[in-house]
Amino acid sequence: MYRPEVLFAPSDVRKAKEAIAHAEKAHKELASKALDVAENMCREVGVPCEQVHISGESPTDGIMKVTKEKKCDLIFISTHGNPGIMGTLFGTIATKVMAQSKIPVLVHSCGGPS
Repeated sequence: MYRPEVLFAPSDVRKAKEAIAHAEKAHKELASKALDVAENMCREVGVPCEQVHISGESPTDGIMKVTKEKKCDLIFISTHGNPGIMGTLFGTIATKVMAQSKIPVLVHSCGGPS
């Protein structure tokens, strides 16, 4: 008779769920701070801005979804100019947005390696 091994104890599962909840909370707080900065920058130069935070989707999919829902006519995206090995292999978020978008995409480079 085959008897499967127990790989995780119930307490391990509980700890993992708590760690995931903590990480999701930290991510939401970080996203909120970043969105506050962006909104303040827009407000300072008179550009209307609405904060939107979507979790559970890739950044590209989230951007494209909100763009369609809000009937945007322009996507402004910033890139730090240093994609690293993952960006080189799989493409950056900005590159993916430009490839998928049916509306204009304005890309701002914040710098990168000099």
